[in-house]
Parts: sequence; C-alpha cells; structure tokens
Amino acid sequence: MQPVSQQMDGIRSQHLGLGLGLMMLAMTVGAILVLSQIRPPGSDFQVYYATGSKWTSGQTQLYDAASRNFFNAPWTLLVIAPISQLPVDTAVSALATLSIACLGVSLWLLTDSRPTPIMVLQLATMPVIYLLLTGQIDTISLLGVAIAYWAHRRQKALWLGVGFVLMLVKPTNLVLAGTVLLLGMRKWSWINIAKAIGVPMLFVIASGFVVGFDWITRYIENYQAFEPIDNGTSTLWKWLDSFGVDAKILLIPLAIVLILILWRHTLKYGLSDWGLATALATQFVFTPYAWVYHYVALLPVQVYLTRRHWTLGLLVYGVAWLPAGHLIANGQIFGTSDVLIPLLMGVLCWGLYFSGQRQATDEA
Repeated sequence: MQPVSQQMDGIRSQHLGLGLGLMMLAMTVGAILVLSQIRPPGSDFQVYYATGSKWTSGQTQLYDAASRNFFNAPWTLLVIAPISQLPVDTAVSALATLSIACLGVSLWLLTDSRPTPIMVLQLATMPVIYLLLTGQIDTISLLGVAIAYWAHRRQKALWLGVGFVLMLVKPTNLVLAGTVLLLGMRKWSWINIAKAIGVPMLFVIASGFVVGFDWITRYIENYQAFEPIDNGTSTLWKWLDSFGVDAKILLIPLAIVLILILWRHTLKYGLSDWGLATALATQFVFTPYAWVYHYVALLPVQVYLTRRHWTLGLLVYGVAWLPAGHLIANGQIFGTSDVLIPLLMGVLCWGLYFSGQRQATDEA
C-alpha cells in the first residue's frame, strides 16, 4: 500500500503529463494545418488515396498493374478505403487524427497508463511531424507493437494476435521486434500460442475472400515490378558510404553478433523492456531501408531509456530534432545524418546491457 503522499504525487504527475500531451496535440495539429498549406501530402499518401479509391470503385484487385506501388497488407484497406472517399485535404486531416490517436494510445500502453512529462514530450519530434505532414500510416504498426507488448506481459493471447495484425500493416523494420515477441512466448501453453498466431492467420485467410487468394503471389510480383524509392532514406550504410567507409565489412559481422546476443537473452530471460527496445533500435541501426518518419516506431525505445533515467530521455528527445538542422540549414527535409537518431538509441541500449545496468523487467 503506497503512502497517500506518493499516490498524490502520482496523480499530479499523470495530470501534468496529460496537460502537456493536450498542449503538444494542439501545437502539432496547428503546425500541420499551417505546413499543409505550404507542402502537399507525400507520395505515399497519394498511393494510399489512389489505391483506396481504385479498389472501392473496382479498378484494382490489389497488387496488380493498377496499384503497382502499394506494399502494405490487404487489411490496410480498412483505413485507406474510407479516407479515399473524402476530399484530399479532409483525408489528410483524418489520417493525421488517426495517427495522433495511435501515438497517444501507444504511449499509454507502453507506460502502463503512467506517462511522465518527458515521455509525453517524445511524441513531439521531427519524425512525428514529418509523418503527420506527409500522411504516413506507420503509427498503426507502432500501435501494434504497443498492444503486442502490453498483451504479452499479461498473457492476453488474442490481443497479442491483434498486435501482430497491426504490426503487419507496415512490418518493414519490425521483423526483429516481432521475433523477440514470438520467442518470448516459449513458455506459454500451446493453446495461447495458437490463439496469438491464429489471429493474424485469420486475417491472411480472410483477405483471400476480399482481394483474391493469390494475393501473396501478386504482392511478390508487385514488389519485383516496382521497388520502393530510397533516394531520401537515411541508413547507417549510406552515412558511412558518404565518408568512403566500406560499411559491409564493419556492419554485417557486428549486426550478426548483436542479434545473436539479443536472441540468447530473450530465450534465457523472456521478453523484457530492454529486449523490445533493443530489438527495435538494433534493426533501425542496421536496416537498409528507412525514412525519417519510420523512426516513430522507436517510441518503445524512448520510453525505456526515459524510464532508466530522465537525462537519457532528454538526450534521445533532443537528437530526434536533428532533422530540423538540415531543414533550416539547406531546406532539405531528409538527410543521411538522420540515422544518428536510432544509432544513439542503439548505443545507449547496448551500453546499458554491457555495463550490466539494463534492469530487464520480469519475463512476460
């Protein structure tokens, strides 16, 4: 039983966090409204809008010639089909509102409904602003990570399955996190494992009734015919190449070693705050494909580091504003140096591990 003074401090902290969150929300929405008049939504939003419109009008089955550059799971139609029936400006606002809601719920779940002010600040960063401004859907997959982790710690198998479904909307840089979540189920009953895996499998099968049972084959052909654009991506490979460093010699062995350590840790101790955070940070450090707005998926890392010490939270919050530097300096929205955002988080997570200060939570 906590003393009354501690309970009151906790309530005040929650109210302060909520107040800062509402203020941040108002400022972010205001910034989007202003900036949206200057810059049109990104090319990905245009793809979502066009694909949703074509599918509802029967012009595409999905992953065919009429929607050649759409790379998301079929159930993404649950979002893009309705917004495609709205005027473009309204659709952008609707998607931004959905993204803000996903961010808020994700933070609430990741912090066990007790976000501190510094944790709330992690929602007001350049990656988040870029995501909202360009009309991206990465926050849906972030919500999937948050739901999956929340459900994993409480052994709520069906909710874990729902988390997997949302993660699969845009799983590009969530493979390692998904692997850690799956490994963490090793001591679960077979019934609960079947429930957790069964939910996404049901979505895969149900998608066949909606877009055709050959949709996986069409997806692969679609990817081969129209590879994603990467001229604005920020990766460690590109950044080191800009200095004339042969990244492959350095990074491939390091990535293998770190992934094996993470794998062994999860098998030994189960799922932990450190494990999930480090899985996300490590994948974003070594990924060959990432745009700055993809970094919103690093929210669990930001929460973990803030929990370890508030100074770490402020440090990662500050580096998340790095893209503003080259935007002000030369007007470039994206820069190869943006990879310093996940790189710092990865160094901090692994630094805590090797110094024995990770303080992993009880296994889920």
